[in-house]
Amino acid sequence: MSIILSRAIEAPGIVIRDVEGVSELREVETLQKDVWGCADLDVVPLTMLLASGEVGAVLIGAYDGAALCGFVYGFPGYENGHVTHHSHMLAVRPSYRNFNLGYKLKLAQRERVLAQGINRIT
Repeated sequence: MSIILSRAIEAPGIVIRDVEGVSELREVETLQKDVWGCADLDVVPLTMLLASGEVGAVLIGAYDGAALCGFVYGFPGYENGHVTHHSHMLAVRPSYRNFNLGYKLKLAQRERVLAQGINRIT
């Protein structure tokens, strides 16, 4: 029996960039609820995203035009005696899941974390 692996196709026009501003942070809250079916109390709220960003958190979005279609979020931490970056969440809207966006978001996260001088992501 052979297994055929499907390949992700490229999504034209998708831009991977930092999430910026209050309105885009609100979109991250909404995307958490849309993707995981979370209640309001279960999402990482805008205030925590802002505060953690001030101390090195990484929040990167995948944008199709002005629409947020995915994001990755993580923050610095200290685990087992090592400075780390805790990769906390990755979400991609179902209609965008065959475009390799999760992988691209993780690579962008890795790039930002290495630029901070952290070489361990958990």
